[in-house]
Amino acid sequence: MHARFLAVLSFGLLLGVQAPAQEKTEAKAPLPKVVLIGDSIRLGYAPLVAKRLEGKAIVVSVKDNGGDSGNVLKHLEEWGSKEKPAVIHLNCGLHDLKRNRKTKLHQVELEKYEANLKEIVDRLKKDTDGSLIFANTTPIDDERHAARKADFDRSEADVQRFNKTALAVMGAAGVPVHDLHWVVEQGGADKLLGADGTHYTPAGYERLAEAVADAVLRQLIVRQTKPLPAPASGPEAGAKFRAAQKARDAEVPEVYKKLKVPELPLPSSAAEWSKQRPEVLKKVVESLGDLPPRPSPLKVRRVTRELRPGYTLEKIAIDNGFDAEISCLLLIPDKRQSPAPAILWLHSSTPDKNHIITPESNGGAEPLGETFVKAGYVVLAPDAYWHGDRVEAGPLGRL
Repeated sequence: MHARFLAVLSFGLLLGVQAPAQEKTEAKAPLPKVVLIGDSIRLGYAPLVAKRLEGKAIVVSVKDNGGDSGNVLKHLEEWGSKEKPAVIHLNCGLHDLKRNRKTKLHQVELEKYEANLKEIVDRLKKDTDGSLIFANTTPIDDERHAARKADFDRSEADVQRFNKTALAVMGAAGVPVHDLHWVVEQGGADKLLGADGTHYTPAGYERLAEAVADAVLRQLIVRQTKPLPAPASGPEAGAKFRAAQKARDAEVPEVYKKLKVPELPLPSSAAEWSKQRPEVLKKVVESLGDLPPRPSPLKVRRVTRELRPGYTLEKIAIDNGFDAEISCLLLIPDKRQSPAPAILWLHSSTPDKNHIITPESNGGAEPLGETFVKAGYVVLAPDAYWHGDRVEAGPLGRL
């Protein structure tokens, strides 16, 4: 009996115990590819950009110095198109504006530089579907550069001229200009530029890398955001919405339905609103509860800037005086009143501050931020906790 029991038990175990099922592993999507094209300045910041984008993108930076715009054009397929990049961060100009001390001629004269840039943009748009960012030429310290005693010279005046031409070309093509010249000026050109007045100190390259990584990542986020489906409309859709609204209202507990909420009468005129506004503001602020004092002095770090058609985009970081920085986008229209009207725009649950510049995501093809700036509004769009640059950061710090 005992032996028979053991045999039955063993047979049952054999039937009941199955080999563990193999875990289904979903193949991870390949990381997007980012191509950096540029001169020796790019060679200095490229490894630092790759480090900042580790796990987010594959950064391709050719070992060769990109040289002038003609050389970039010559190698455009090899360096750019064949890589099939999601984002291309391109710069040329520093070699174009080199002026021969004997002939007084630039390596590439301004008219030819303009033509080369137009052809570069046209070809990249035709041969790739990647997002293009053009980085302008960084500052030159005339005195330090002249001390090199080379057979060529560079000047800040030429940097300004060539950058102005590049801005016009890119503006006409709808390509954002990454204003690295401004980034260096904001960080302090005297301390960021090296002894030769052209290249950078380690701190200078870190500053540039932060700006480049930020600009590239913004393009990737916008590209990866899927357009929202168009909401249903018409009488049938309206009837369904009202039915669903009625069903949700029915689930509200009676105690909440019986709460006595003071009415907020709508003002009938601007004068009436001006009279009513201080008390409304007071009640709104009181409803927020106890707030910590505002940081004093206020610390705002300007990370980078892009010159876009019709407006300027700045990435800023505001010290909240408690645990971290609040990362924000600041959109400033080229044409605006002074002082200008402003909008504080708060993103929804997804994705982050970049939603304000994402097309097909706010009820139309045009990004909502661009609609606002066209109307003359300055827009500030911060990241909420746990979103964007503040991922994994809460009121108690990083987890």
